[in-house]
Amino acid sequence: MPIQELEKKVKTIAEIVSDDQTVKSFTDRFGGGPTLYFYRKLLNARRHATDIRTFLNDRSNLELCYCVLGLWGMNTRRARVKDFEAFCNAIAKARDDLIALESAFAQGNGARRKALDDAYEALDVMETNCKLIANAKLGHFFFPLWLMPADGENTQRFLYGEDKHGNARVSDSKKRYREINDFAFGIRSALDQTRSAELLDDGWNATIPKVIDNAIFYAVETGKYK
Repeated sequence: MPIQELEKKVKTIAEIVSDDQTVKSFTDRFGGGPTLYFYRKLLNARRHATDIRTFLNDRSNLELCYCVLGLWGMNTRRARVKDFEAFCNAIAKARDDLIALESAFAQGNGARRKALDDAYEALDVMETNCKLIANAKLGHFFFPLWLMPADGENTQRFLYGEDKHGNARVSDSKKRYREINDFAFGIRSALDQTRSAELLDDGWNATIPKVIDNAIFYAVETGKYK
């Protein structure tokens, strides 16, 4: 099923992100500790890499990605990431598609969507389902200035609602991956990028895509998604 009430949801998140005090509260609300520490360490490593090729060439960067995936819940409950060597091999198989994706961001929506589809097909780091969520998180690690992370409990609940049992309507399809990315880019288009950049800090508001992700968490936590 497509995203319901799309314009309303874009407006909801844009309004949250436009509220400076709410955005500034995100780090206190979502906490710190090892999860935030290693996430910021990962972003710093990506910032210092000149491009995705350079970033992927450093094995310690892949170790950081592997660590933060685990801290972000991708090796708990029914989700299982491949062992580290298989994880590295999976990323190596997607390497050319990730390099192409980096170039596509500057080429417009059509090129970006095709490159995202290709990267999604090529990248598979999970032993179990949850490819969409793992790829969305890795996409953010690889391209933090462009791509928003996603999860089942918050992102998919906000965008797709709940079933009759109150569970998030979760799917693992490439179509949904594309819809989630298009939603995030739609939010960015609705924001004053210069003003939004002023909200970035040393906590969870690391990039504009992460601020949007934080706003979705906030919307679900406060019931603003209903």
